[in-house]
Amino acid sequence: MDESKQSGFSLLEILIVLLMISLFGAFVAPTFMTKKSVAKQKFVAEFATLMQDTLYQAISTKSIHQVYFDFDNNVIIAKEQNSQKRDNNKHKNFSDTFIDKVHISPQFTFHNFYIQATDEVQQGKVLHDAWFYIMPDGTSQAVIMNIEDNSQDPSKQFSITINPFYSQVQANETFQKP
Repeated sequence: MDESKQSGFSLLEILIVLLMISLFGAFVAPTFMTKKSVAKQKFVAEFATLMQDTLYQAISTKSIHQVYFDFDNNVIIAKEQNSQKRDNNKHKNFSDTFIDKVHISPQFTFHNFYIQATDEVQQGKVLHDAWFYIMPDGTSQAVIMNIEDNSQDPSKQFSITINPFYSQVQANETFQKP
């Protein structure tokens, strides 16, 4: 019986398998680990577009614009100040403008909605609506929205901040505070 023929793997075969596993780990696994919610990316992109369009309209028409969040209907609407309306509540003197609505996915939960460092989300109360303004000079109120994406397991927190000097939108991977 020839004892030189033993079953098993050679060192070269083991090295090739380890190389393939490491390549898989280097290129494929990070995409699964850092996979971002498509709904989150879409929401942030649509909201940033709405903000840019509203900023442009505020500057070009020289009028105040309101960015209105209707949480009951899960939409965000840009509104222009309407001098024809004479409501005692000055926040209602705005009309829908040129911009399409941005839909808020029901998988998002707003934990905080800071406007000028004041949180509009109060403990024990349901937030029905919120709004902030963009001025004709291109500035806006300072806004921080802390949002949880409930579609991911575990749920993923992110925030959207608005720079008050340029009305620019920035997405963050963690909750922010004023």
